[in-house]
Amino acid sequence: MVDTSTLFVLTRDAFTNRETPGHFARPRHPRVVAIDVVAAAYLLALWPTALRSPHQAFLIVGVILFLGSALHHWLPHTEMIHRFDQWNIWNYVAVQPLAFSGMSELFWPWFLTLVMLGFVVKVVIDLPARASNYSFLALGVTLFLGLLFEAAVYGSDFSATIWSLFIAGNICYVIQLMLYMSLDRSTLCRDFQHAVLVLGCALHTTALSALS
Repeated sequence: MVDTSTLFVLTRDAFTNRETPGHFARPRHPRVVAIDVVAAAYLLALWPTALRSPHQAFLIVGVILFLGSALHHWLPHTEMIHRFDQWNIWNYVAVQPLAFSGMSELFWPWFLTLVMLGFVVKVVIDLPARASNYSFLALGVTLFLGLLFEAAVYGSDFSATIWSLFIAGNICYVIQLMLYMSLDRSTLCRDFQHAVLVLGCALHTTALSALS
């Protein structure tokens, strides 16, 4: 017979954060790793629904983001891994509004330009933490306003449902960024931040599937 108390202790220990786990098989932040792996698997499962190139790019960048984040939160913290994790976040912030744009012929030039800019800003330049965080906000707000300008000038095929999903997803991203920038870097705050990020991603993938 399985000792339920022992099983509970082993399970609790397996999902307890440890900044110095002492073994490669033991993640630093196991709950975050679990959330990120599930999110990446979810995006991969949606690949058959991606009929447009920007939608496919959104899914690919999302998978890279979540698998890279899982690796970052599994391995011991290093500055270089952290910088590439920040670059992945930048690329996700960039691809999300562009994937919704009606000007699909301009998607790749704009996106690849922002990817190269992000490499300089996030990997090459060692920005202070707060400045680095605000760069995410500046990029996201700029592209969001650009999408609204496009809709106002050229019109939009978005239904009310798609607009609702798009805006709700962006609200989730803002909330998770606020959690990330908060002084409370507790384990619960980190777990909740990743969960809110996944929720925003799910809302946007639902909207993009409706557009395909």
